[in-house]
Amino acid sequence: ASIGLWDACEQPLPPLDAHTPVVLALDAGESSDCFAMVAVSRHPSQPQSLAVRFSRVYVPDGETLDFDLIESDIRAFVKAHAVRELTYDRFLLGQTMRRFTGANPLPCPLEPFNQGNDRLEADKASRDWIQTRTVAHDGTHTTLREHLDNANAKMSADGRQLRIVKRSKTKKID
Repeated sequence: ASIGLWDACEQPLPPLDAHTPVVLALDAGESSDCFAMVAVSRHPSQPQSLAVRFSRVYVPDGETLDFDLIESDIRAFVKAHAVRELTYDRFLLGQTMRRFTGANPLPCPLEPFNQGNDRLEADKASRDWIQTRTVAHDGTHTTLREHLDNANAKMSADGRQLRIVKRSKTKKID
């Protein structure tokens, strides 16, 4: 989708408060890749739509990511907000998630996100939400916008499945 479609989804949104239910999604790369956190809620005034309420990206910049800092930030976000579910890539974040279920567990369900069919469905749904403007954002998520602009859609031969892919190997789309 053209970045102009994403830009057209921008609208004023109230600040995220401690009571608005959100889903927090995490994505990480194994090496030289970003770690991303995105929180989404129902739209405050259009319950059939979604709203991006928070995003943060940790960029390695040639260094190893500080997962202690990331874990601390996740715990702080969950403590300050009504996180109804934390979803994550099981393949790359399994060890981190085990830290959230030990002696100091997070108070929300942790749901692994399958990178197979679930990913294909979610990628297509994300593109559809942008194209139909049933997702909103307040324009402050500049890194998220950059990553969306770096993405292409790869359709299956039958046209029913879509995978979001990097436009270039040097671009980030976390």
